[in-house]
Amino acid sequence: MMTICIDEGNTNAKVALFAGDNMVQYARFKGDWASDFKEFAKSTHIDQIIVTSSREDYPTLESTLSDYPHRIIKDVTDIPLGIEYDTPHTLGKDRVLSVYAASHIYPGDHAVVFDIGTCMTWDVLDNGQTFIGGNISPGLEMRLEAMHTNTSKLPRVTPSNENHFIGKSTATALQNGAFYGMLYEIEGFIISLRKKYNQLRVMLTGGSAQYFAPHMGRSTYVDPFLNIKGLHYLSKYYA
Repeated sequence: MMTICIDEGNTNAKVALFAGDNMVQYARFKGDWASDFKEFAKSTHIDQIIVTSSREDYPTLESTLSDYPHRIIKDVTDIPLGIEYDTPHTLGKDRVLSVYAASHIYPGDHAVVFDIGTCMTWDVLDNGQTFIGGNISPGLEMRLEAMHTNTSKLPRVTPSNENHFIGKSTATALQNGAFYGMLYEIEGFIISLRKKYNQLRVMLTGGSAQYFAPHMGRSTYVDPFLNIKGLHYLSKYYA
């Protein structure tokens, strides 16, 4: 079974090709990605495509995928998890898909998924079957940008893989403040959650997960593609 999973954001689309359960090709397309996608898919027989979109321009999606068997996931209710969230109409499908992936990787378990990108979200899976909510806070680059934009003298710096706790320059002080602030935030949430869930799986995903993975415990499950793998699990549900 050859499956393409597409996660369309507001500015780009993440596209993955799965042969059975193995992800064999991955690409990220910006802007109008229709021609890039057709080039990506042209040399492979595609059995099914599953797609979710933050942009929600469904007529354009239907046009782009009209030559292929496809399913568009338009609502979190299309994802077979219990949802305990007061405003499900505002809940991002990407958050639920990552938790849905967790329910397959750790069936029957409690889990928390930290998705570290532009923002950091963390969401909780209860007993392998219910999304019970989570929190949203600024991501690493957003914190660094905010300190530059909202002050007159602090420079714009980029994230670093070499953080030494105590900064010896303004640049490293900014990098450390953003990084360790997030790291301790993550650790604090884990400590609090483990008071409620004695056995808790901790999972890390997202574009900035690479910065934090080396500082997490060895039992932490790290996968930058967790969201799109959630789509793949969903394609098997609908197959």
